[in-house]
Amino acid sequence: MPVARPTRISAPERKEKILAAAEELFARKGFAGTTTRELALAAGINEALLFRHFGNKEELYWAVLEQRCKLGEGRKRMERRIEEGQGDFELFAGIAEDILERHRQTPELMRLFLFSALETHSLSDRLFSTYTTHFYEVLAKHIEKRKQDGIFRDVDSMLAARGFIGMVFYHHMVQNIFGGRHYQTFEPKRVAETLAEIWLRGMVSEEKKPSKNGHKISKLETAATF
Repeated sequence: MPVARPTRISAPERKEKILAAAEELFARKGFAGTTTRELALAAGINEALLFRHFGNKEELYWAVLEQRCKLGEGRKRMERRIEEGQGDFELFAGIAEDILERHRQTPELMRLFLFSALETHSLSDRLFSTYTTHFYEVLAKHIEKRKQDGIFRDVDSMLAARGFIGMVFYHHMVQNIFGGRHYQTFEPKRVAETLAEIWLRGMVSEEKKPSKNGHKISKLETAATF
């Protein structure tokens, strides 16, 4: 009876197996704490084959971020929202919910970001200059336009952009990195809308702030006014 030969997998399939194994290991043990031997073993290959696909461990980490985590997609979705002319509340709540949902679907993403920042400055710098800075610039440009329209207060647009995104990221970190989810749970849409409203109430100029005979108005009324 002939002996069955092991099924050979294609180079793209093997590369995907390496990326999947690397994503899990890097997110759990970090860049410095993961060896190429462990990466090869987890992917079911030898180190020589690992280096045939990726020149070194840093390039593999970068590929995990780019390909597995789909960096740049968030900025593209934000640009589409801006181009569609969404209202301020809808726009900022949408950006926040998109970030929260993305990190929910890819829970390893924040850990990979943090490990790159704490363990290898070259990766962190590359990440910021290639992706993060452009995300902030797009949002800051829109905020600047709203300032020119007389809607937003005259504040530093880049700091305002960082402040808004910082609110969203910190909520995610408190819940999923620091363990907040074990004590309280929040529905992402509610978080996104609440943070957008808080930020907008601080950003809208005094002349443009909504009012109803001096009484507080509901979030839905605020959203409609923005």
